[in-house]
Amino acid sequence: MDKIINELEYILFLCDYNKLNDDDLVFKINNEINKFKETKLEVDFESILSECWDLLRSCLLKTKLLSNISFYRSPTSEVQTIINDTKSADFTYERNISYNELEEKVSRLYKIHDQWTEEHILFSSGMSSIISLLFCFKKMYKTKDKFTLLFWGDYFETKNVMKILSDENFEIIIYEEWSSFYRDILSENYDAIMIEPVKYSVYLDAMNFSELIFALENSKNKNSPKFVILDSTLIANNMPINELLIKVSKFEDFFLININSLLKLHQQGLELTNAGLLSFYSHSSGETFSKNVSKLLKQIRVLNGAGLSLSNAMLLDNGFSFDQFSVNNYAKQIFENNALFAQSLKSGELWSHVSHPVLEVSLKEEWIQSPFVIMQLTENTLEAYEILLTAMKHEIVVRKLNLCYGSSFGFRDSRYEVIFPDFDEKNIFFKVAIGYNKYNTFNMILKLFLEFSELSVSDLKKKCLNLKIVNLKEVFFKS
Repeated sequence: MDKIINELEYILFLCDYNKLNDDDLVFKINNEINKFKETKLEVDFESILSECWDLLRSCLLKTKLLSNISFYRSPTSEVQTIINDTKSADFTYERNISYNELEEKVSRLYKIHDQWTEEHILFSSGMSSIISLLFCFKKMYKTKDKFTLLFWGDYFETKNVMKILSDENFEIIIYEEWSSFYRDILSENYDAIMIEPVKYSVYLDAMNFSELIFALENSKNKNSPKFVILDSTLIANNMPINELLIKVSKFEDFFLININSLLKLHQQGLELTNAGLLSFYSHSSGETFSKNVSKLLKQIRVLNGAGLSLSNAMLLDNGFSFDQFSVNNYAKQIFENNALFAQSLKSGELWSHVSHPVLEVSLKEEWIQSPFVIMQLTENTLEAYEILLTAMKHEIVVRKLNLCYGSSFGFRDSRYEVIFPDFDEKNIFFKVAIGYNKYNTFNMILKLFLEFSELSVSDLKKKCLNLKIVNLKEVFFKS
């Protein structure tokens, strides 16, 4: 009960912080708080919370976007465009805007060792951060015979970009196995390594943090400077950045870059705007170099239109996206819900395996989490997934579950989808992204999956005799 009231009061705080003058929203929330306090009833509180958050989202979008509705993307010199009531943005073209004050707020997300300096750069998305960084390396190493980047990760967009940009002078090596990647960090010359701390793959493999530290400390790599890049999108702020910096503090030519998509776990599940964050950490002795790299990154951001629009910047300045407690608290609940869901499931007759880092007994570090659970069918064919989806969609309607088919993760409600990497049937898998809400709906969703786990695809097919089978080819190839 207290948690529900606290959540409603937090929405009121955000209304006040963002100066949202929506009397209907404020009245509704105050009314619900008083009702909970007086009656102690918990009837349908999930739908009430969901409705209040949806109202807040609508109010934020309406207020932020309407405030600059009359401004052109290339305003006249007489016009002052407003980010909020304390900051303005002066620019000739929208893609030229610098958001220095907004980027300074990012430092609140992490507390780093005094020996290190930090630069934070906002982009229009997580992928635009990665692409801009790769172009930055191309420029920096233009006069060098060869640039080499070692990559351990599996996100399909990142891999596809790397395959496009890689050539004989700009070599990007993609690793499937951690052991091979670890071996080459120790023994090979490279200019940069890039890692997904939790790999976006069928098995959600996690990197070995202690082995990474050992490899960095004992590497035979003679190239300088050395860049370590982390794509921490799946784990939000969980990455032990400070611990990593302390461990490698003796290397003055070491630079750490941490990239995050801010759309997922930094916006309270509201998906207000696309945004990406690139954080650049350097030893204090390398501050001049890091500032030059940051300057080049910002130039590239302008040239390829990878910066935030004015509207996006306004929506990010919301009171929670750069607040450490808000982000960590929200992400923690998402992680806990998905871990519990994974632990409660069985591979059973239906699933050949259920993947989540919590199920790997050798992984004990707290930072290793995932905002979703991945499963593969024992009968791993496109037709089998079509039968599964048909039966599941039917049961969701019959049981009136708040569970939607859709992409991504980190929402307040839960989602599920089938993913078909590279349109290769042997790699197809099923993903469930349990949301922030952990009330009655969580138990009902878990009950459905536990029941399905005991069935075979043949059993599910019998449930679908009078149903129209989902056509996944239409879903995957409709674009």
